[in-house]
Amino acid sequence: MVVRSILRCFLLFGLVLWGCSSVEEEIFLDTWSVQETIFEVPFEEEVINYVQLADDDVQKFVSAGQGLWDAQYAPEDLVSIPSSEHLKAGSNHRLREEAAGALDQLSLAFFEEFQKPLVVVSAYRSYSYQKNTISESCKQSGYCAREGESEHQLGLALDLWETTNEEKFLAKYQEYYDWLAEHAHMYGFHQSYQKGREVDGYFIEPWHWRYLGVELASELYEKSITFAEYVGYGAL
Repeated sequence: MVVRSILRCFLLFGLVLWGCSSVEEEIFLDTWSVQETIFEVPFEEEVINYVQLADDDVQKFVSAGQGLWDAQYAPEDLVSIPSSEHLKAGSNHRLREEAAGALDQLSLAFFEEFQKPLVVVSAYRSYSYQKNTISESCKQSGYCAREGESEHQLGLALDLWETTNEEKFLAKYQEYYDWLAEHAHMYGFHQSYQKGREVDGYFIEPWHWRYLGVELASELYEKSITFAEYVGYGAL
């Protein structure tokens, strides 16, 4: 009788152990299944809508018909562009602080190459200045941006040497332009208007350069596309 009771206890103990093992195995398999599911989810990069960015974002996109949220926006961190041996600018020429610092580094590299300074003939333009420019001295559609739609109003764009037309500009500054086309992105600058009005909203302007930051400017350079193409401007 005692032996039979002992055998019965052993049998019950074995069944309990087997049941626990089965539960643990199920839990382990379920956990592994969850882990596999987690690792199989692909990583999706954040898609930036450059049109919807705040007006003070250095990568804010504006062009003809695609303006600022606040048409009379004025940057709060504008600084004067200091003239030096390697950079010439008028006393009233200003850029946002980050862009101005990058321009200084770009002009140093340019001076090392040519022993001549970069010459800035236009930089930040206010809403009212741009409005007067359109109404008084720049009536040819396709060259001047309307107020509230100008990269100059962002405080991130500048014109170099002179503003004329593509043919005349390159006849005088081809060597300088070629150097900028290969090196400006290293300092965060991009030539906004390279491919004509149908693509970029304006005629080709080899004198016009806009600060976007090194990462984005370099990506555009590597892909050989303009900022307008990058954001899908033609489809907006």
